[in-house]
Amino acid sequence: MLRKTGKLVSSFIMTAVLVTSLHFSIPATAQAQELDRIAAVKASSTLKASISKASMEKGDTKKVTLTYGGSSISASNATWKTSKSSVATVKNGTITAKGEGKATITAKYSGKTVTIDVTVKEEKGELVAAETKVTMVKGDTATITLKYDGSKLTGSKADWSTSKSSVVTVSNGVLTAKGKGTATITAKYKGETVKIQVTVNEDTKEKLVAAETKVTMVKGDTATINLKYDGSKLTGSKADWSTSKSSVVTVSNGVLTAKGKGNATITAKYKGETVKIQVTVNEDTKDKLVAAETKVTMVKGDTATINLKYDGSKLTGSKADWSTSKSSVVTVSNGVLTAKGKGNATITAKYKGETVKIQVTVNEDTKDKLVAAETKVTMVKGDTATINLKYDGSKLTGSKADWSTSKSSVVTVSNGVLTAKGKGTATITAKYKGETVKIQVTVNEDTKNKLEAAETKVTMVKGDTATINLKYDGSKLTGSKADWSTSKSSVVTVSNGVLTAKGKGTATITAEYKGETVKIQVTVNEESKDKLVATKTKISMDKGDTETISLKYDGSKLTGSKADWSTSKSSVATVKNGVVTAKGAGTATITAEYKNEKVKIEITVSDSKDKLSVDDDSISIKVGKTETIKVTYNGKKVSGSDVKWSTSKSSVAKVKDGVVTGKKKGKAVITAKYKGEEVEIRVTVK
Repeated sequence: MLRKTGKLVSSFIMTAVLVTSLHFSIPATAQAQELDRIAAVKASSTLKASISKASMEKGDTKKVTLTYGGSSISASNATWKTSKSSVATVKNGTITAKGEGKATITAKYSGKTVTIDVTVKEEKGELVAAETKVTMVKGDTATITLKYDGSKLTGSKADWSTSKSSVVTVSNGVLTAKGKGTATITAKYKGETVKIQVTVNEDTKEKLVAAETKVTMVKGDTATINLKYDGSKLTGSKADWSTSKSSVVTVSNGVLTAKGKGNATITAKYKGETVKIQVTVNEDTKDKLVAAETKVTMVKGDTATINLKYDGSKLTGSKADWSTSKSSVVTVSNGVLTAKGKGNATITAKYKGETVKIQVTVNEDTKDKLVAAETKVTMVKGDTATINLKYDGSKLTGSKADWSTSKSSVVTVSNGVLTAKGKGTATITAKYKGETVKIQVTVNEDTKNKLEAAETKVTMVKGDTATINLKYDGSKLTGSKADWSTSKSSVVTVSNGVLTAKGKGTATITAEYKGETVKIQVTVNEESKDKLVATKTKISMDKGDTETISLKYDGSKLTGSKADWSTSKSSVATVKNGVVTAKGAGTATITAEYKNEKVKIEITVSDSKDKLSVDDDSISIKVGKTETIKVTYNGKKVSGSDVKWSTSKSSVAKVKDGVVTGKKKGKAVITAKYKGEEVEIRVTVK
């Protein structure tokens, strides 16, 4: 029996050794394949959520989508639960923020689990002042405007205090400057505090000042020196004027007339006060090409227009030949500059053998910076002017900023539109996303009973027409109301302000109205016969784009099919009858030929990027008002109806085809989806 048992044990041991040796002899590749198979099985049964964390404000909602084994599943097929319903609830994947705190949302499907960590914050009001730094003169008053939770707060509702009543006092937000020095004004409301730094300067009483103390002129020019005494405008006829050199410049009631090249000093005296103005008169700029600016600073993506003058008259940009020393920094077309990248470059303009150069510096993008196109504006009572803003390098609609004026009796502001109310100076303040920009406004006396022409020098080509626009008493005057005449009808004729160029030469057009007269100098040049030109000579495109090149021959429009077209590189751009199609990244030259004339167009094609963007990712609207969100994909405008829209809080803001409507005060998040891309827009309803 023992012998038989021993044989069985030996047989068992041998079998185990054989099986073990067979197991360890499986090739490595087979082991790898087995591991891949196990990983694939595991991946095919993985449950994933579109987000793993969410930061929300009380009242917000957020939709969570699920995938199982790489495929989308309906959220309603999963089992959802929350760790703390007082913080966040969940139904079919939609999370609703209930109160401040943290909670974990859990989704279960087919035995698998995924979690989302949710943080909810309470929405708190913020107290802000329209200005946090104010400069005043003893005796002046100024009003501090407050906002709480985005809405205007009446000054009487806040608690106000001053750190030094001998410098400035405050009552319901109205500051009164008492004496020279600095002080801090504090406003408090519902536990929130804001401080305003105030500087009071000495009174500028009985001081005579000139708007300009250095003036550069050209022989034959006139210029007016504006004076102020005791802080108020002083009529030129009230002062005593003199010149140190009448052969250079003369003066009468503040009006300077340049007589000859050189330097001179103009002196104005009033009530024992004296101010001096240094005047430089240069040679006449006849037959000289000049640019309004010879040094330009830009930001990548910006455009700027260079204005030219030839022989003292405005020259249309398309008439000059333009070039750039570095197209990677800045390009130019008909005088319009486009900033391409950081660096320095020289723009050259040529016309009739004359050359002018413009130095261009392109800086890095000014992200998150609010800037105004003008920071100093001079107006006349009754005039309106619009302040254009940019934020983050892009144009900002005036209605999106918060505007205020330091003195509504001088100038008011609404959505960036200024209205001059009365003589004086004031500061306009614009605020957006915590950034502030200030515009100094000066309103002068009304220019009553004065006839003015928009242009006093005009250059034309035989056969051209041009319209002279007039203003009288600061208001537009219809051309038919004035009496018009020409000094030489063989050069130019005029009818109700419309000029018709008849032949080469110069002539003077005279307009008269209510005893006032204005003269316009007209130069008519030879016709540009038998010349082929393109409206654009440099074009930037994205792959897949098309663009039509328009031609003119002998000054008249030429149909694209009449010209012969060719491309230097069909892999970059092709052309047919003037229609260019971008094929691939690179540069190519398109050539158009007609009646032995040729014109070349430089084409630059960039790779397109699948990117979804909106014109503003944060908007503020009032209850009942609407605002349209503009969407671009790959740099091209997308119709709002083609985008899938959703709102986190329909009780606050609803959206349809990109049009957002404010329903009630609060905050919501609008989501736009297109071709797999998604972008969020934060909405505040006031």
